[in-house]
Amino acid sequence: MSGATPVARLKKFRLAGVGRILGQPLFANAGYLMGVSLVGSLVGFLFWGLAARLYRPEEVGAASAVLSAVALVSGIAGLGMGMGLVRFLPEARSPGRLLNTAFTFNVVTALVVAGVYLAGLRFWSPSLMVLTRNGLYTVGFLAYAVAATLGTVVRMAFVARRLAGYTLAHTCVVNGGRLVLVVLLAGMGAAGLVGSVALSVLLAVGLSLVFFLPRVEPGYRPRPDLVWTDLAAIIPYSVGNYVAGLLAQTSQMVLPLMILEMLGPASSGHAYVAWMLGGLLASPGVALAGSAFAEGSNAPWQLRSILVRAAGAGLALTVPAALLVGAAAPWALLLFGPSYAQEGAGLLRWLAAAAPLVVLSQIYFTYLRVRKWVGRLILLSGVLAAATLGVSAALLGRFGIAVSGAGWFVGNGLVAAAAVWGVWRDRLSRPREVKAMSRETKREVRPRGRRPVVVAAIPCYNEARFIGDVVRRAREHVDAVVVVDDGSTDGTAEAARAAGAQVVRHEANRGPGAAARTCLEVGREMRADVVVTLDGDGQHNPDEIPEVVSPVLSGEADLVIGSRFMGRYNNVAAYRRFGINVITFLYNMGSSAKITDGQSCFRAYGRRALEVLNITEDGFGFSVETLIQARRAGLRIREVPISCVYHEESHSLNPVIHGVGVAWKVVEHRLRRLLEWDGAGSGG
Repeated sequence: MSGATPVARLKKFRLAGVGRILGQPLFANAGYLMGVSLVGSLVGFLFWGLAARLYRPEEVGAASAVLSAVALVSGIAGLGMGMGLVRFLPEARSPGRLLNTAFTFNVVTALVVAGVYLAGLRFWSPSLMVLTRNGLYTVGFLAYAVAATLGTVVRMAFVARRLAGYTLAHTCVVNGGRLVLVVLLAGMGAAGLVGSVALSVLLAVGLSLVFFLPRVEPGYRPRPDLVWTDLAAIIPYSVGNYVAGLLAQTSQMVLPLMILEMLGPASSGHAYVAWMLGGLLASPGVALAGSAFAEGSNAPWQLRSILVRAAGAGLALTVPAALLVGAAAPWALLLFGPSYAQEGAGLLRWLAAAAPLVVLSQIYFTYLRVRKWVGRLILLSGVLAAATLGVSAALLGRFGIAVSGAGWFVGNGLVAAAAVWGVWRDRLSRPREVKAMSRETKREVRPRGRRPVVVAAIPCYNEARFIGDVVRRAREHVDAVVVVDDGSTDGTAEAARAAGAQVVRHEANRGPGAAARTCLEVGREMRADVVVTLDGDGQHNPDEIPEVVSPVLSGEADLVIGSRFMGRYNNVAAYRRFGINVITFLYNMGSSAKITDGQSCFRAYGRRALEVLNITEDGFGFSVETLIQARRAGLRIREVPISCVYHEESHSLNPVIHGVGVAWKVVEHRLRRLLEWDGAGSGG
């Protein structure tokens, strides 16, 4: 090293720095995802070249029809489950169970969709009726459809664990296998051509389930499983992403048909080549957005920094390439022929101009996916499709194929503008960072200026698996997070501290009411303006904290209840819902102000509520006790809708015993009131 020149040392230092950057999971996995696309494209070119030489044209045509049918079936049957795994697998309590549940669900959906497709062949594809007349072909089609559906979900499971190298390995097995088998099965005609792909997919799925996944998810064993609580949590998100994906792809599917009908086949060919080249410009940014989705799902508290790095790298790669292609568009298209250069240059320039906006749009879609804002994702995907197709339909006949690129530019520009506005709005509404104080010092978290202090207090017992994620997400919306550990034995306190929470610990398990009492005591000691409580097991969504505290901050309420029964998604079991309704009915008796959810623990307490309420119940009866005290004290009670997702581990107490116990507490408080007996802490 001592003999190296300064230039050589500088070069080595720079190479080492580049290596460290590329070795980061965000960029490494983006590279693997780009490799997946590259391998698929190159091998696809070679595969169909071999097929054209080894098989008769009619055999190639029949086989391509079957392959397209399977692609359609698997695309429908997947229902976005792969996207759901990327978001939910990192926070799953039982990852292996969630994987098997997702795989089993997709096997069922694939069989159902494939069965419906085969049953209706006489209506939508009579030329493929041979699939139903030959039992072997029928079984093969069903098996291929199942494997293709599973293959997509399995690949996304690797992405979810930030190990997209296995996704690339899976892709290489599929593509390597079909290159070999297309030659070996050439004597079997169309069946051999389809079989070469189907067998390769089956092999890749088998290897992934038996060998790859156990390396990615230690202890994983593939087996049929259907856990309804897992499905209830993941399906709405997955289907929402599926719908958004369909909307986003609508323009790509409809535009070729629109150009063909309005301008003719020659223009359609020119547009296809220009769109193919334009799509390559944004591919690094799209791959980075996919990698950032996995990174953000594994570390949602670092989402902003992850997206900033992904956007910076994506734009750094895309902008220079877009400028170069935009300037050299005619020469780039000249490789395909003079007519392509003449007709497609304008379109390619529009696509080059849109490429940076595509990167920003995809990064923002990733932001929405990690935050689980599926409604906004669907809306903006619809805006993208509507703008692209609307501009094209209105101006295509007058200005030619270049207008389709202008529509794409407008659509992505609108999404990028929505991204800037959304991020700016979230930044303005986000509470400032305040360091959490320890209870032992009993120091206050004081507001700066007139801004009220909001403290999240999270009672929990043995929630080490979920508490870290709950704390990190809650910190984005409040000034401080306090976790009241009710005698946990699984490391809950340590996980909460590691996530940035202040921890108050009960030496022994004293019950949910005792933990809630400590939550309110801590809020008083910290002189909080609002204390918001939520469960630590992940059933409540911390991103809904602003909605729960809003009525208190606006002066409309002293106590806010997050209701599970006001229209938002919940998977509350029927027996549990019945018990909650009975308890709520008993509370509502004789009251002019009715509520819908007397047992919700997702609540916001204002200053007046903190001063008045005095919890005496150590069990679950505290939830109704506080409502009775609040009503007697004349506190203003409001409800806001919240979502709720129960897990298998939620509330280990027998629900019947729990419900009867709480109902009795309601009756007991009613009797006290009727007898005008002010029991200890009744507050009335």
